[in-house]
Amino acid sequence: MAGTTVGEIRARIELDMSNWTRRQAQIRNDMAQMGRSSANLSKQMGLIQKASLAVGGAVVAGIGVSVKKAADFEEAMSRVKAISGATGQDFEDLKNIAAKMGAETKYTAVEAAEGLQYLAMAGFSVKAQVGSLPAVL
Repeated sequence: MAGTTVGEIRARIELDMSNWTRRQAQIRNDMAQMGRSSANLSKQMGLIQKASLAVGGAVVAGIGVSVKKAADFEEAMSRVKAISGATGQDFEDLKNIAAKMGAETKYTAVEAAEGLQYLAMAGFSVKAQVGSLPAVL
């Protein structure tokens, strides 16, 4: 730098400052673009969260309905058991026919179990209940 003039030094400083200013502008642009991308990502994540909550709510509601149906069926079959006095395999046969009729007819398994209750109250044996339920429904 011994032979360097003040003008050359000043020109280099100005070039370095100009380059620095361009880099600063580029950094500002990059930061602004990153901010926009972040905002867009946040918006998209919000939409995903809302969709997940809706799907999750529907799944939970579906499970709740299934649990309620199962509880109602078990309650109805408990009444059948109490009225008919069926135990062991006899009770399993009653549960199976009620579930089968619930799946194969327009009546639900709970309604089929209620039919078994009425047959038991009428004094039908377990075998007669199982044989009569399809015709009763």
